Amino acid sequence: MQNTGYIVGDNGKILKTIDGGTNWITQTSGTGNWLFSVYFPDATTGHAVGENGTILKTTNSVGIIEKTDVQAIKIYPNPTTGKFQLRTADSFNAKHIEVYTMLGGRVYSQMLHSPNEIVNIQLATGLYFAKAIDGEKALSIKLVIQ
Repeated sequence: MQNTGYIVGDNGKILKTIDGGTNWITQTSGTGNWLFSVYFPDATTGHAVGENGTILKTTNSVGIIEKTDVQAIKIYPNPTTGKFQLRTADSFNAKHIEVYTMLGGRVYSQMLHSPNEIVNIQLATGLYFAKAIDGEKALSIKLVIQ
């Protein structure tokens, strides 16, 4: 794992190296959006984020191919100063929200009582992942704190 690395870029491009950058292998992203950042907290779980709210996840280290259903979860306003409304689709009954740093550390957790919950958090300026959980399924969306 020491020589393994990933880079992302335009048109959903993801490249992987297993030899410290000497050779690069094209991975499947399933999107044509620009990707801005990629992070693998372990050998098989990875996340990439990009334009238009793109959030991708893999749990197999082959490529980042699982798309998040960004239509089922929305944050208004986003970017935010910390107070926002979390809206979820009728088909997704979120009971809990968690907020994570780009490195995967959980920095916030709250129970939800309605599909249009007001959340008020104090976090440092930056890019985060907000994860809404309904008990069976979890959906993530980028959260920008300004």
